[in-house]
Amino acid sequence: MIYNNFNYTNIKALLPFTFWSMFIYLGAFISVIFLNLGWKTTFLLASGIIVVSVLLMFIFSKDNSLKLNISKPKKELIIALLWYILYFLFDFFTTKNGIKILGDFQVLMALFIAPLLILMVTKDKISRVKDILNSVGITIKESKYAIKIGGVASVVMIPFIIFSSNYNQRVIIFNIFKNPFSGFIYFMISFVFAFLIMGLPEEFFFRGFLQSRFSKVIKSEWKSILITSFLFGLYHLPNLFLNNSSLTHGHIIMSIIIALTEQGFVGILFGIIWAKTHNLSACIFVHSFIDAFYILSVLKVG
Repeated sequence: MIYNNFNYTNIKALLPFTFWSMFIYLGAFISVIFLNLGWKTTFLLASGIIVVSVLLMFIFSKDNSLKLNISKPKKELIIALLWYILYFLFDFFTTKNGIKILGDFQVLMALFIAPLLILMVTKDKISRVKDILNSVGITIKESKYAIKIGGVASVVMIPFIIFSSNYNQRVIIFNIFKNPFSGFIYFMISFVFAFLIMGLPEEFFFRGFLQSRFSKVIKSEWKSILITSFLFGLYHLPNLFLNNSSLTHGHIIMSIIIALTEQGFVGILFGIIWAKTHNLSACIFVHSFIDAFYILSVLKVG
């Protein structure tokens, strides 16, 4: 349960880590403001995440999170971290050289298919596929609770998502939804695409695999949320720094700042949703929902 980390016996040990983490994010936000990196949109996005996170904490205060059966958390955490490093280096190299080995489905293969196979190989022979999937939150148990959380988070985030986009992106989104029916169809297409190339693989690896093992090993949901969100933010660094279409292309400091302030803060939201459910469907849904708006804003319609 996420609230267990705030009892009087361990809050003293948690505070230094929390202050250190918040110092990093606060420093990143200050840098965004002074370097004029679109601080208003970043502030809006962060505000939305804070609002949604607080609402989830109070509206869904009941502990319905699933108990995960992770038999070898330390071993699997080490494997997950090694795989993270390997893929980060691989992504950095391929992005730098303009190589797309698996096209748009590279992330699906690297962060979903490959980690799933790794878990199947490293687990005991008696472990069933169902048990392996349950250990990363892929289950129908407590699905209704997870769907409620995902639905509330997504609806509340809508205005923050739209108004944290740039002007051109907002114009495209509003024009698409001038016709509600066609707008809905285009959004669903964007949602499915976001689900396959971002929502499913990234949530499977970062929340289902990495954060779940971190929380078991360090025995703290909050610490695991902060660590995983930090790694999630840095995971986007190769694209921010090396992609020619990125606004921070070629600027390493600015790329790190954006990775921590935008992707890192979004990672905190996904981490809180995971901690309250331990059901991956909620994280995948909210992640895909947010990214669907971005995909929608770059569609060439009509």
